Amino acid sequence: SPLTTEADEGIAQKITSITKVRPSQRFKLCEQFSSSRAELLVELENIHEQCHTLLRSYFTSGNPHPSLHPSLVLGIAHALNDACDLLERNINPRLVIEQLILRDWPYA
Repeated sequence: SPLTTEADEGIAQKITSITKVRPSQRFKLCEQFSSSRAELLVELENIHEQCHTLLRSYFTSGNPHPSLHPSLVLGIAHALNDACDLLERNINPRLVIEQLILRDWPYA
């Protein structure tokens, strides 16, 4: 079956809202994520999967998320990969999410 181009609106909105907040003002956003390693890993993997869906949907007619340019989505995906790697290396989940949201997640 073909890969989906239908975005999960909840996750897509989360991606967009984080992206639009200046990194210096994102600290409160970190609280939206689980502090459980296993749950956080699932959350980040779901957002990463959604990034791929957003990339596919960008190139279809009627793109519902035109503000999320492919280079921006790829930057988010790269940051998510790094965060998942840190979690798998047993780094504290709260530190991982703060590094992801405050430092590595692109701003646009």
